[in-house]
This record gives sequence, structure tokens and C-alpha cells, in this order.
Amino acid sequence: MVFAPYEERAREWFKALPEKIEPSLRDAQENLLYFRGEIEFAGDKHETTLHCAMGAGDPAVAFSPECLGTYAMSVRYGVYHYHHDKPGVRIQSRWEGVGVLGGKEYTDYLSETVFALAPLGTGFGMRIVAAVMHGAIPVFLEHNYHQAWSDVVDPAEYGFVGDITDIPDLVEKLRAVPAAELDAKFQRILEIAPAFVWEEPDGQAYAYALRAVDQVMAGKRARGDLPV
Repeated sequence: MVFAPYEERAREWFKALPEKIEPSLRDAQENLLYFRGEIEFAGDKHETTLHCAMGAGDPAVAFSPECLGTYAMSVRYGVYHYHHDKPGVRIQSRWEGVGVLGGKEYTDYLSETVFALAPLGTGFGMRIVAAVMHGAIPVFLEHNYHQAWSDVVDPAEYGFVGDITDIPDLVEKLRAVPAAELDAKFQRILEIAPAFVWEEPDGQAYAYALRAVDQVMAGKRARGDLPV
């Protein structure tokens, strides 16, 4: 089971979610994909990080133990390497724009972008919550990774699900998603958003946790894994 991470701002974000415009009405030419976070190619692991980013389209490289063991499976680095300078893509380093007078807030970018990259961090993915709460379609590219609530909700219903090897062609794949599918995912986001809020009465994360436990236990009973 993978529960949703706790984000202290989720409850406030959730209140404004119904007012967000549908993804098909957002300007995909200017705001196709957004991410802000750790993307610095620096330190002792610089060569490995760059190697994995450049090799994102090659299964022999992308799925190697070396690259799968890097921070966030090197997904964020791969997306930056291939797409950071393309129209409609905004990939910011963690502190870029923070504290700049007149600059947009993180939430502003999320509210206007069609897709938001939702990669892992240090063992978990906080950005799925931010994406969902602002009506941006989360993009999942981790290899063989269970997303939050995947026991009870298929991530493909509300997000774009790919793999590391999709990174070189990611922009083309995102632009090919039909408008009707974008808005169908948005409607699903509106339905499941309470699952990413832990505070009650707005949040339903605890209820989803119980559903996930029931699902796993039912599977164990069906397989005979539990003692009678």
C-alpha cells in the first residue's frame, strides 16, 4: 500500500480546487509542463546523474541498477536534459524565482499548466499532492513504482503514466493527449482530491487508507495467505 504523503497546505489548496479551469482551457503552447525542484547537476555524483539523464531513452541505461538507484530514478534530470528549453516547458531549480519581487508563486504556475511533473523525492512524491490540488495533470514516469492509493485508484485515470524511456519523446506524447481525455482526467481529479487531504472533515485520506488495507487483505484471503 502507498498512502498519500502529508502536505500541510493541502487543505487550503483543496478549497480553491473547484475554481480551477479545465486543462483543455489552459494555454498548452505557453504552459504545457511545469516542475520546480532539485535538478542541479552537481557534486560527486555529477557524472552519474548526467549519464542517466542522457540515457533516459535507452532501457539498458535507464533501467540499470546504477540509474534506478539515483535520486528520483533520474527522472527529473532526464526531463530537464531533454526538454527544459522547449516552448511550453518550464523546469525550474528549487529556489528559482523564490522571493523575487513580482514573480509568480509556485501555486500560480501549477494553476495554469496542463501537466505537472510529479517525480519521486527522497523515497516519496510530494508533488502529486500539489499537482492534484491545482488541477494540473500529474505526470508519472517512475519505473515499476506504485503511486499513492494505486491499490484503489488507477493513476492512469487522473494522470499521465509513462516510464523513464518515454522521457526523450515526452513533450510530443503530452501534446498528443486529446482535449477530451485531459478534461476527463481533470474530472477524476476533482473526485479523488479529498484522498490527498488528511485533515477532516474535508479530507478522506483516512477512509482511503482503510479501503487500501481492505483491498490488500481481501487479496491475501483470496490467495490463502492468511491463517484461518
